Amino acid sequence: MPKAKVAKIPLHFIFRRIHILTFGFAVSIGLVSYIESSFLQERVGEKAVGSIFTLSYLVAIVGLLSLSVFVRKFGKRKTFVVAYHLLWVSLVILSLRVPSGLAVTFFTLFIATSWVVVLGLNLALEQYSKNSTTGTTRGQYLTAMNLGWIVTPLITGLIADWGGVRAIFLLSAL
Repeated sequence: MPKAKVAKIPLHFIFRRIHILTFGFAVSIGLVSYIESSFLQERVGEKAVGSIFTLSYLVAIVGLLSLSVFVRKFGKRKTFVVAYHLLWVSLVILSLRVPSGLAVTFFTLFIATSWVVVLGLNLALEQYSKNSTTGTTRGQYLTAMNLGWIVTPLITGLIADWGGVRAIFLLSAL
C-alpha cells in the first residue's frame, strides 16, 4: 500500500501557532499566579502556604529532571499532550469546591505540569527553528509570553470581581 503524502506546513504557520499557544498559555498561567497564594491561604491557612509552594516547586523540579525518561519512552508529543491534559484537569478541579487535601494535590500538579508545558512549547520551537533565525524566533516566543503576562493583571481583576477565584481557575482551563 503506498504511503499517503503529507502536506508540508510552512514554518511561519507553525511558529504562529506556537506563539499563539504561548500567549494563551501565559495568560492562563498568569491569571492563576495572581490568586494562587490567596487561594491556598483560604484552604490551608497562612502558615502552610510557603510550605505548599516549596513542595510544589520541588515536585516540579523532580518532574523536569525526570522528563527525559518519559520523552524517551513515550516521545515528545505524547509526553507534552499528557502534561497539558493534566494541567487542564488540575485547573478544572481547582475551580470546584474540593476538600483542602485535594486542592493542595491538584495545585501541586498544576505547578509541576505548567513548567513541563512551558518546556514543551520551547522544545517545539527549537525543533522547527533554523540556526540562522533562532534569535529572532526565540525573541518572538518570549515577546508572546511576556505580552500574555502583561495583560493578566487587568483580566484577573475583572474576572475576580465578576466570578471570584473559582472563575479564574475555570477560565484559565480554557
